Amino acid sequence: MERNYFTRFTLCTLLACFWAGHTPIRAQEAEPPDGTGMVMNCLSEAYALRGQNLDSLMQAFETDLLDAGLLEAPGADAYRGMLQQLASGLRLDFWTGPSFSQRSGTEGTPLEANEDCRDQAVTWIARHPDALMTRFLDRLQVLQAENTPADLQASALLDLLQPADLEDPFYRLMTYPLIALQASASAAAAAQPINNPTGMPPTPGANLMRLYLNERGQVVVADQLVPEEILKARIFEHARRFGAQARYLIEPEPDVKFRGFTRLKDQIARAVTEARDQFARRVLGKPLTELTPTETQWVALRFPMDISLP
Repeated sequence: MERNYFTRFTLCTLLACFWAGHTPIRAQEAEPPDGTGMVMNCLSEAYALRGQNLDSLMQAFETDLLDAGLLEAPGADAYRGMLQQLASGLRLDFWTGPSFSQRSGTEGTPLEANEDCRDQAVTWIARHPDALMTRFLDRLQVLQAENTPADLQASALLDLLQPADLEDPFYRLMTYPLIALQASASAAAAAQPINNPTGMPPTPGANLMRLYLNERGQVVVADQLVPEEILKARIFEHARRFGAQARYLIEPEPDVKFRGFTRLKDQIARAVTEARDQFARRVLGKPLTELTPTETQWVALRFPMDISLP
């Protein structure tokens, strides 16, 4: 009996020591592998096949930024400072250097120019939906799809990146196009000021939503009586569909009181505000109430609250 007890005690002790010294497999897998390193290795190999060295190209481009005074010094802190200047609306009329795409002879971002590396990144982010690289690329894709100005792109991406993240060359490489984008916008603004930022067409067509308001407070849109419970959804869809060109015309009957007109105007305003908020969350990654004045102005131009009487 004593031998059996000793054997059981020794076995339990050994097992306890074993488990104490080993992290469970699930905990080991909690941290995702280095996705940006994988992508950069793939891109380095892709550039090497074309007889180019990616590290040298990046170093030469950042040297151009230093020579132009955009970068105050080498390193992540100075690069973040440059992005912060872009986010504040720094004009780049003076920038005459080649873009990174011109220097490397490729079009678009490095991932857009290399299908194999792009496929690797897509596969990786599908397996790691909460990783920083996933959130960064998702945000960048939406910003580019919405033709977001460079200063607002820089601001939205800086909200995701900690200062140390820009030590990773991947995040610097993926933000290089913002330099050319801002320089192009600055040159265009200097050459031809925008007189019609909302892009309203000369003759309103389908973008004009006519709302007929009768004395009973009922609203008719496109010859159909629209119940109050679905009116907001109709206005919201109109705002989303036509964006900067959306217009609203309230046509009240002669006996409609001012209170009825004001109530309908408030309904339109709430629906447009909701469209703005959803757009801000999807593109800029934050609610309407947390936008900077510049961001708020841009979103307002994308979804104008143009409400009028005949």
